[in-house]
Amino acid sequence: MNCVDLKFLPRFLFGFTLLAMSVLFSECKPEDETPPYVTVLLRLTHKVEDQILEFNQKKYTNLLGQSYSISKLNYFISNIKLRNKESGAVYFESNSYHLIKPAQNPGNIEITLLNVPKGKYTQMEFSVGVDNGVNHSTDQIGDVDVGNGMAWGWEAGYKFLELEGEYTTSLKTGPYIFHIGEDPNYKSYTFDFKNVTGGAFDLVKSGQILVDANLNACFGNPNPVDFNVLNNVHSISTGSSKIADNYGSSMFTLTGAQ
Repeated sequence: MNCVDLKFLPRFLFGFTLLAMSVLFSECKPEDETPPYVTVLLRLTHKVEDQILEFNQKKYTNLLGQSYSISKLNYFISNIKLRNKESGAVYFESNSYHLIKPAQNPGNIEITLLNVPKGKYTQMEFSVGVDNGVNHSTDQIGDVDVGNGMAWGWEAGYKFLELEGEYTTSLKTGPYIFHIGEDPNYKSYTFDFKNVTGGAFDLVKSGQILVDANLNACFGNPNPVDFNVLNNVHSISTGSSKIADNYGSSMFTLTGAQ
């Protein structure tokens, strides 16, 4: 008859007990230990009306029937917020300045929002341009580093939007240059999620928000652009407020949240 060496029994039982306890506690992990944050992608699709934006060769038509192409487009999205207007809960992205350059992929530009608290959100807010607190300080990093080519200088601040191309009217053909900046041209948008979800945007896991940017709006209402008289814009005195009012009114549309 084989015998068991009793001096090994306590060590065996101790190891078995630890294994059993680890399995037990791993199966009973409290739900409140799951991460309370999610990641949200803000996806921008650049269009001219219902067509995906094409640079350089594609010709488009403004409200006055004048044709134009787009060769250059850069602009800032800043101060992104997700808000529940009922509860008052607000997610505010820190250092929220994003230089958008759609030339390489107009159909899909992504902004990643990290550490968004789980919850129900009713609105999203963002602005076009750079707010006053940053606009007149060129000692910045990230997308507002002056090396990005969007800064005029300390007094003038940043260019909020660069839009360039060629135009053709019944009178002439030529280049247009719209470089829009200055504090009064900082424009903000508020979107209601109920328009695309039927209610609040319930973020229980990572998700995405879909926004269309219609470039034709820059040339449209409330100030239809006549390229014969408005084709070289660098300041409020040369008409930048008209372009800013246009992109501030209808350039961006919330199309989905999931």
